[in-house]
Amino acid sequence: MRRILATLPMALILAFVVPSGIAEATSFEPDVGISFPAGTISAFDFDLAAGTIQARRPFATISRGDGLPDGLTVDAEGGIWLAIWGGWRVRRYLPEAEVVPLVLRGGLAPTEIERLAAALAPLVDEGTVVVAAVDFSHGLPAADAGRRDGETLAALRARDWTRVVGWGNEHLDSPAAVALLMETMGRLGAGRFELTDNSNSGEVSGDFASPVTSYIVGYFH
Repeated sequence: MRRILATLPMALILAFVVPSGIAEATSFEPDVGISFPAGTISAFDFDLAAGTIQARRPFATISRGDGLPDGLTVDAEGGIWLAIWGGWRVRRYLPEAEVVPLVLRGGLAPTEIERLAAALAPLVDEGTVVVAAVDFSHGLPAADAGRRDGETLAALRARDWTRVVGWGNEHLDSPAAVALLMETMGRLGAGRFELTDNSNSGEVSGDFASPVTSYIVGYFH
């Protein structure tokens, strides 16, 4: 940070207030992202030859209740990793990524799942990630939740989404989302499920006396 700031005019340095992180991104515009204690990340165009920056504009904002932006860095894919001081986490921003949310109603019939998958699959290319973000077994003791998770994992590995779509909260809170993901991946020739992790809130907190919520993380290939 000192090396970069030493090349900048004093007026620009004073305008930064107290930057808590500086990173250069080479795979997208803008070139430089700077986080500020005020809760915002600003982007600038950085002229390396002249040693100047210009065109300041907001890139992202961290709400006060979530903490404050701290150090940041840029990875090889152009993703910006930001430490949240007081928020106990790290966020990753992908400036060129477009998020398209799909909201599904409950009680979708298998024929509706098939029609949705048939429409979705042609839109998925090598640069697309399809994500189903759901809670799995919840409201049950840890031992019972573990058994339900076992049934869910068996269905995922068997590509049996018609079984999943008929389940309720004892297995997962959005059967239609997982069923649509499974059918879409099957149409794309990526029907094999690989488990990354399976846990529940009891294992995380150590409280096995209360009902738990399960988490299953994996991917299709």
